[in-house]
This record gives sequence, C-alpha cells and structure tokens, in this order.
Amino acid sequence: MRRDKFDSLVARSWCFGKGLLIRKCDEGLISEITTDGTTYDDQASRPHFDNDLYDYIYIDSVLDKLGDPIGFCEEKLSLLRKSGRLIISCPNRFVENDVPLVSVNELMEAYMMRRDIQDLKHKSFGPRYYSLNLETTEFIVQAAAKFSEKRMAVLETYDGFTTGEVNTLVSRIMDDDSSNSSSVLNDSFKEIRKDLRSDLNRLSLEILEGKGIVSLNDSNIGKIFRVEDGVMRWILTPAQLDSLGYRNKDLASVLVAESDHGFFGPPLEDGMSERGRAFLSRLGDSALKPGIEISPGSSPILPKGLCQVLYVDKYDHSLVDSYIGQSPTTVDFVLGDKRLAEVLDKGKYFYVISSHVVEHVPDFIGFFESMCEVLTVGGIILLYVPDKRFTFDVLRPETTHEQIAVAYEANRVHATREMAEEVYLLSDFHASSEKLWDASYTPRPSFDREEALRKAREEDLENADLHCWTFTPDSMSKLLDFVIENYLPQLAVREIKQTEFGMGEFVVDLIKNS
Repeated sequence: MRRDKFDSLVARSWCFGKGLLIRKCDEGLISEITTDGTTYDDQASRPHFDNDLYDYIYIDSVLDKLGDPIGFCEEKLSLLRKSGRLIISCPNRFVENDVPLVSVNELMEAYMMRRDIQDLKHKSFGPRYYSLNLETTEFIVQAAAKFSEKRMAVLETYDGFTTGEVNTLVSRIMDDDSSNSSSVLNDSFKEIRKDLRSDLNRLSLEILEGKGIVSLNDSNIGKIFRVEDGVMRWILTPAQLDSLGYRNKDLASVLVAESDHGFFGPPLEDGMSERGRAFLSRLGDSALKPGIEISPGSSPILPKGLCQVLYVDKYDHSLVDSYIGQSPTTVDFVLGDKRLAEVLDKGKYFYVISSHVVEHVPDFIGFFESMCEVLTVGGIILLYVPDKRFTFDVLRPETTHEQIAVAYEANRVHATREMAEEVYLLSDFHASSEKLWDASYTPRPSFDREEALRKAREEDLENADLHCWTFTPDSMSKLLDFVIENYLPQLAVREIKQTEFGMGEFVVDLIKNS
C-alpha cells in the first residue's frame, strides 16, 4: 500500500483506532494488515475480533480484481463496529484503461452468482477484471450495505476523473438501528423468483436513487438519466446536466431495456413547450450542437441555456416597447435585408428552425437556399408552417411553383403590391383554427373590395408583415419537390407532417445531405 496515501487519510482523521488494511499482493493473494503491523496473506490466518470489531477498514485497489466486489464488501462490513468507516480506493479507469467500465447490472449478477476469479478468467483482462469509477464504487458499498441490512453514509470522495489520481470513497455505518433492507431484497434474494432480472434492476435503481446514470441498452445508449422514485428520467438538455452537476462527471452505467416496463419515467421537466419538445425530439443529438432559430418573437421554440441556439431576425424587436402585445426576445443577429450567410458563418450550424416564418419571406426558394448555406452536411431544417385551410388565409389560393420561381429569379426582398392586394381582398381575420375545424363556420373576407385595395395601397412594402405565400401539407410537399429537383438537390424531405385535428399548423422536416 502507498504510505503517502494512507498518511493523507490519517491526517484527514478517517483512519484512527483499530484498523484493517487490505491490498492485493503480487502473488494474487489478498494481504490484510492490522494496525499493529501484523500481515496476513490469507483471510483464514487473520484473527477475528468477535467482541471488539474494527474502527475502520481500508480496501486499497482490490475491488477491481475480484469476482464479486459487492459480496467482498458485504463481508468486510460485518467486521466493522457501529460508526465504523469503510474506505475504498480504486485505480483511475482513464489512466489504467485496459478494461471497460462495468455496469451495475453485471455487479449485481456477480453477487447473485457469488462469482470468484475463476468465473471471470474468460475476460482475459490480466490482473484486473472490472473497471470502476467513483459512482460505481459507491453503488457497490450501498448494495453491500443493503444485503447486510445496514445503512451507510458517504463522508468524503476523491474523484480521479477530474484529478487524474485514484478514486477514493470514505463511508461509515450509520449509528441508528433502522434496517436498509427492502422488499425487493426480501422477495428477490431470500426466495427464488422467476422475474429475477426485473428485481435486480429495481434494486439497482433503488440504490441509485437521486443519482445520474448512463444507459447502455441499444435504444438509449449514451443517454444520461436521473433516477427518481425508482425510475429513470431522461435528462434532455445541457443546462439540466449543469444544474444537476453531471456534466464532465464519470457516471455509473446501467443496462435496462425499454421492454423492462416500469423503469422509465417521463423526461425531466425543463420549462420547454410541447412544440419545443417536439422539435427537440426530431433534432436528436444535433440539439446539443450550435443551431439557429429565425424570428423567435416573444416565445422562442428552443430557449437559450437549454440549447446552443442563436436567435436571428429581420428586426430587433427588443428596441420597441412591445411585440404583438408581449415582451420580445433579444436577438443575437439582426438580418435586415441580408441572407443568413451574409451575417453568419457558412456550413457551421447543425439546425435551423422557425415558426410561422416561411410564409412571410418574399423569396421562398431563396429562404431555403439561405438556410442550406449556413448548415453543415447532415444539418436539419424544422419549420412550423400555418395550414391555410385553418387560418385567416382559408379563402386564398395555394401558392404555385410558378410564383415562387418568379420571386427567386427576381431576387425578391420585399413583398409586392399584388401580394398585399391578395392578403386584404381574401383574408378572413375573424377566422380561427377552432372555428374552421367546425364545419358550421362560413369564412368571408374581412374587408370589402374598396377598403381592401386602399389598405394594400397604403402598405409600407419594405416593412410589410404579410403572408406572401399560403400552403397546405400537400401543396408544401409539391413545392419542395420542385425546389429540390430544380434548385437545391442537396436537400431531402424527412417528413411533412399532416396538420393534427384542431390545429392550424404542420411540420416541415428537411435534411441537408451534401
């Protein structure tokens, strides 16, 4: 054992009184040294103090070399008196990285099978059979305490993941006599049960309550969860990882299949709207990378802090007192009449999203071209688009590919007078999705012809906020097919989702393939 490490722990007042030091010898035997200096190279020769148990036991770089670490710790806990301290050090798995991190499930199975070293020879990992991090080491201690019907308090930890040193955990038996045994322990380990895997998982999650864990099963591999009330809840955003203290932390890993019902709860709440959550799900891992939201208005789809998102808009609405009756969002970049790539770096971003924006842009094809320019290969475009059938555009004709082609060739920056006339002549501003889904409502223009034309003539086209285009899911699909075939072959449609009953918008989901 390294004397400097032991002296450090003594200085921290953890190793005092009658102690037992346990280490691995070169010969493969476990060497146990009592504080009187006597060394025992096998456990049978060490005297037991039936009425005078140890004040502390120090296990130094041994657990990763055992077939059943939980069972080993369970035995050592029986040698500690009340308030006795169990101190464990394990090698830093990122320094000695010859063995993959063991899952808590494998540790539980080893305990059930009472594995010895011979059971693990097939791994061929040399002297080490498990790789442990600090979180997994704590799991071993708490599991051993459960099986010993004891309760352990963690007093101090030294995380080798952040320091590059060994991992060390100091715990002690709690003074109260309340048992930490569980109904799962009684049902699963004192009786033979058919559903043993589920019981092992349930007990593992009970031990890991309040902890962060990394999933190893195929459908959720690499996802980080928090265990709450015995279920795994997916941590959706980097901000949540930061607030929980899990970022840059070497977490325990768990293998629980989604078919094991009852172990997965809802994702952790993050203050995000359902619309934002829907986009987050579509973005997948790209949501953790830099992206753009165009015209966030007063209620962004993806809130800052939860994602690496930049807000851009034609105007900086925060410079005025209100934005459609609400407080506007401060934007990172003001576009004015420029394209995205004239303000932002090309090929850098992993997604561009917007809500009810594309219908306002006078150059439909140029809008998608502009998004392509700033996206990396594999970048995603997600749009919420109003369905003309269930908005105030209900009386207007669907936009044609001839119209968007003319606008693109003209490099159109502002709405035209003809667009303004169609808006005021045919819009029913009293219509709503709820009314239009109700077949009893009959839409009609909000203005007579004379008033509509007057409003169109008075419209400031350079700053007009008009629906230049109108769409349904089917018409949008045809327009995008035309755009991809003739202008943007690097784009592909992943999905154009039909408008849900009672709603007034649909989703456009594209990807840049090259």
